[in-house]
Amino acid sequence: MFKPSLLTCLAGVSMLFLADHCRGEMPATAYDSWKSYKVGTTIVVEETDSDHPEKHRRLTTKLLKLSEGAAEIEEVGDGPDAKPSTRLMRDQKMSELVQSRKATATQPANPVEGDEEIEVAGQKVRAHWMKDVRTKDLSYTYWISEKVPGAIAVLKTVEVREGHPTRERMWKVVEIKQP
Repeated sequence: MFKPSLLTCLAGVSMLFLADHCRGEMPATAYDSWKSYKVGTTIVVEETDSDHPEKHRRLTTKLLKLSEGAAEIEEVGDGPDAKPSTRLMRDQKMSELVQSRKATATQPANPVEGDEEIEVAGQKVRAHWMKDVRTKDLSYTYWISEKVPGAIAVLKTVEVREGHPTRERMWKVVEIKQP
């Protein structure tokens, strides 16, 4: 069963990291990443895991409602027991969230970044990517684009043991449906 809470958690961490390191390429708030889309816009994210290459899990996120400063989204996985969950993407400034992340971070960020064209949901989009090596055992690479609802087009984590990659997980937007 796919658990949306894992992707939700990763997306939140991603937005915090990106807010701290992007130079104007990303929305100022979580709400901003959704506000230019129509209610009913849906993205489908596919997760792959090198430990389980035969499994491709999916998470569908749908924009349910827009109001001043908040976007309500619904997330549901593809498992037989999956239940939809809703949450609000608010207008809290990313800088405020970053301050709270900085207070708890055990390792300062060490980003490498650039711009490139990537394929998202069958279309080429410009994206800003950043690789953040948090520890010798774990790195995150993010690709963000204003052309993707929610801003995060791809998220990849790589676990390393004894200097060699041992596990790679990737979350990628594979469908964007607009009403």
